[in-house]
Amino acid sequence: IEKPFICIAPGSVWETKRWVSRHFVQSAVHFVRQNFQVVILGAPDERELCENIQNEIPNSFNLAGHLSVVQSMMFLSKAKGLVCNDSGAMHMASVVRCPTVAVFGPTVQELGYKPWNPKSQVMEDDSLLCRPCGQHGGRFCPIGTHACMKNVKPSQVVDWASENFG
Repeated sequence: IEKPFICIAPGSVWETKRWVSRHFVQSAVHFVRQNFQVVILGAPDERELCENIQNEIPNSFNLAGHLSVVQSMMFLSKAKGLVCNDSGAMHMASVVRCPTVAVFGPTVQELGYKPWNPKSQVMEDDSLLCRPCGQHGGRFCPIGTHACMKNVKPSQVVDWASENFG
């Protein structure tokens, strides 16, 4: 990695907690245009998801499944920021004080899983009456729309990140 970098972590154990892949791509492409390198982090079982996203992001690195938790935290400690879901990556970033934008959908901060890093921001559509739909998310959206994750737009993430990653 030859220049400042942003990490993205598109995975989650719970499918409903995954932000739309094309939104990750659109956000990451914005960072590339701002002269950041993009590093994709994830667990071994998220490799395919991360590879599909990497294919859409010029000059990105996909490290999904290749790093230990400690190594992932090392990358996050040196990153200018992280874009992720409500997931383990969000908590790892909190430990190393990496500025973070976390997209929340089926869960809400009041459940207690919010990032505790003061350099973080949760993006969510809090107008939906169906939220939260569970303690941790689920395998599918109970009402079939997945609106909670579709409604959070890349522009919201990029706007906050542009002011706080750097």
